[in-house]
Amino acid sequence: MAKKTKTPAANLQGNTSGAGSAAAPPKACSILPDTTLGDDVALVAENMEAILTSPSYSLAQEDRALLDRTEMRGVRMLLELGKPELAFQADSITSTVIVFGGTQIVERTAAERRLSEARRAVALSAVSSPQPAGATAAVSPASPVSRASHVSHASPASPASHEKLLRELQRSVQLLSYCRYYDAAREFARLVSIDNQCDDQRDYVIITGGGPGIMEAANRGA
Repeated sequence: MAKKTKTPAANLQGNTSGAGSAAAPPKACSILPDTTLGDDVALVAENMEAILTSPSYSLAQEDRALLDRTEMRGVRMLLELGKPELAFQADSITSTVIVFGGTQIVERTAAERRLSEARRAVALSAVSSPQPAGATAAVSPASPVSRASHVSHASPASPASHEKLLRELQRSVQLLSYCRYYDAAREFARLVSIDNQCDDQRDYVIITGGGPGIMEAANRGA
């Protein structure tokens, strides 16, 4: 039967002398912190400014670059739907009627004024057109009409300019015929508004894009 070998007490106590002794444990490595950033006040302030202005530090709803990303299109759609919905709830609006149409249509007084100006411009253009050779004015040189005629002949209207005025006159005549649609949109909005709204509830509220033409008429009627 083999005898057990006893380990010398010197080896258990970390005696490094002699062969077969155990190695001493390594000393702890002492690493001092880098005090470069902490000691430089200007560098600390610059670092703090970089942190505060970084997009990662901003709130998500305030980060415009984040909201403009293609991946955030769904969030933007929810905002577009939620904003008017909250406004409707705040004003007790339960239903709406959207009115839109031609933006060039104007009320009758404006159309009549535009037509009158177009006719006047065409008439002046015809008077200021070049006259045939040898034609003379039957007025005295000192009269105001003669002076006006002289000025007009000094800058005669070109055929292209006269044609442009004629086209404007044609558009003005057509625009006047469309005034009935402006009046109809205004009256429609008025009837819808007075018959479907009360103090506590608002049904079929007129909504437009806020532009001219038919939208302007609906806003005025409502």
